[in-house]
Amino acid sequence: MALVGLGCVGAWAVLGSPGLPAAQQVTGAVVVLGSAALLAIKLRFLRLTGQSNQSLAQQQQQMLKTQGAELRRLGEDLTRAKTALEAAAQHAAESRSQVATATRTANDAMELAVHTGTTLRHEIEGRLTDVGAVAPVAVRDAPHPLLSVAVPGFNRPSLLEECLASIVAELEFVEPGTVEIVVTDDQSPDRRAAAVAAEFARMHPFVGLRINSENLGLEANLLEAARGCRGEYLWIFGNDDRWVPSGFAQVLEDIRAAPADVLLFEKSRIGLDGRPLPDREGNAPIKLDPGQAHRFDRLVDVGTYNGVNSSLGWISQVVMRRKPFMAVDPEPYLGLTMYPQLAMMLQAFGDRPLFYRNHRAALHRSPTAPQRLAELLGRREATFWQVGRVQRARWFGASYAALLQRVVDRSGLETTDFANHVERLWTKQPLVDWVESNWREGLADGLELPGEWLSDARRFFAILGRTPPE
Repeated sequence: MALVGLGCVGAWAVLGSPGLPAAQQVTGAVVVLGSAALLAIKLRFLRLTGQSNQSLAQQQQQMLKTQGAELRRLGEDLTRAKTALEAAAQHAAESRSQVATATRTANDAMELAVHTGTTLRHEIEGRLTDVGAVAPVAVRDAPHPLLSVAVPGFNRPSLLEECLASIVAELEFVEPGTVEIVVTDDQSPDRRAAAVAAEFARMHPFVGLRINSENLGLEANLLEAARGCRGEYLWIFGNDDRWVPSGFAQVLEDIRAAPADVLLFEKSRIGLDGRPLPDREGNAPIKLDPGQAHRFDRLVDVGTYNGVNSSLGWISQVVMRRKPFMAVDPEPYLGLTMYPQLAMMLQAFGDRPLFYRNHRAALHRSPTAPQRLAELLGRREATFWQVGRVQRARWFGASYAALLQRVVDRSGLETTDFANHVERLWTKQPLVDWVESNWREGLADGLELPGEWLSDARRFFAILGRTPPE
């Protein structure tokens, strides 16, 4: 018994040491528990052998009482040790998370620096390369095209070449005059971009090149590209995107069937290097098997499933009738967000049917945020690609609410048509909650927006029975 008592005292000394790590305290506790178990076995053995000495029984009872108290203290020590271990594990997890965040930030900064240097080098090379004078070229053999593909151009000569080559390859077996391609160069500093388009126009009479007299910026050039087209249908296509091989036949078949004024197709994502990227959750307006189609009674109804921005914000997957779209005055929407074409679509077609087919028609180039930001440094659109709080507050807060309210003011839609929307590419929150959160972030950061924007945004909230942030 003396040995057992000595062992318990030693274990207690280990457990009581404030300098030992929690793990060693637990080990000591296990030793004491083992000693107690052995003692209990011995006591049970003595009782079973028939020894009935009253004095010995009293000693056994006293020892059990003492050992019980020790076990209760041990249980308390084990509870404290467990709490300490959980706290240590939580601290370790937080430390790992902080390291991971710092690593991502450093990687993004490195990617931004590398891509900025690469973009700058390409632009300098383009400025210095002698490509000769590049003049506009008119489309020569499509006087009444069914479809116009408008390609807004700015720099990126190699990506533009890939884009045009992918389109031309698909049109090889299409009846001449059915499709025209119109590239609109926005005074690219890299002069090779306009030269690439001019060469395609020289070789293919259904390709044309327009050159802006001055740089208009991303939004305005997108609309300027559409102005140069003559087709019954319009497909505004990103100059860094590509047509999916053998994918245009289905698109053309659906256009000829004319199921709606707006046709929406799917896209596959690729990186700057052309490698496939996984799809993003929240892109499709409704879940359908590949090849299946669905007709929405109203274009705005896609927002109930997936948000109008999430479904229609990417230009390279939307085909629409050109004249109703071009009849909309874009001025009220310019500058508010990066999506004036979305507002124009909502105004022109919001209460008209939309046809959607789960058919991949475009390979959508998806640069990382640092890569895109590197290309836009010094331009107004740069904050859109900063991602996070800065992006949300500026582009998807009060300015986005103002954009939607201005659409309502100029169309047959109602503010309540947007009440149940969720922009699933960006958030799982209802649209109004998300916009309010972004608006509050902007206020906290001291973001200043024009008074007329804020007035329209407040009306949007008031009509939905919400109190706008102040």
